[in-house]
Amino acid sequence: MKVYRVEEMDNNTVRVTHTVEALTPFQAAIKAIGRDVRLRKDESNWIRVTETLTRAKQTRDGRVFEYSVGSYPAHG
Repeated sequence: MKVYRVEEMDNNTVRVTHTVEALTPFQAAIKAIGRDVRLRKDESNWIRVTETLTRAKQTRDGRVFEYSVGSYPAHG
């Protein structure tokens, strides 16, 4: 599994940050917020998911993914 930083955003302001292990960024977003997500269009409240890559004590960021919150609870 990969490690992702999941940030709940209000426009460009980070409201909450989670660190999540998941197979995909999509699954990381769902796991962090407990709700289904979809690809972001232009919503002001959104989820930013960043891959975190670790190499010999150095942590750096990888690709960034943007999602918006679904209108229904996540299913298990």
